[in-house]
Amino acid sequence: MLDETAHGNEFAFSCLFDELGTQTYTVSMRILGCRGKADLATLQTWLWVWQNAAALNQTSSSAREKILTVAFDISSSVKLTE
Repeated sequence: MLDETAHGNEFAFSCLFDELGTQTYTVSMRILGCRGKADLATLQTWLWVWQNAAALNQTSSSAREKILTVAFDISSSVKLTE
């Protein structure tokens, strides 16, 4: 699905979101502890995934691991700007 997303396939992207959306939100909530900030971090995560799917697709780890790492990194960045 990540490969198809890298080629602009919106359906593949929606499948990724359906599969991992709740998990990315959970990561953000655990780090940020605030629904509003977690919403923002999750939105930023998925925007980043859409825009950078080709780069994510070049590493050997699973799509789940890659996307959850992005969620962690973005949420940590939001936390630092508090």
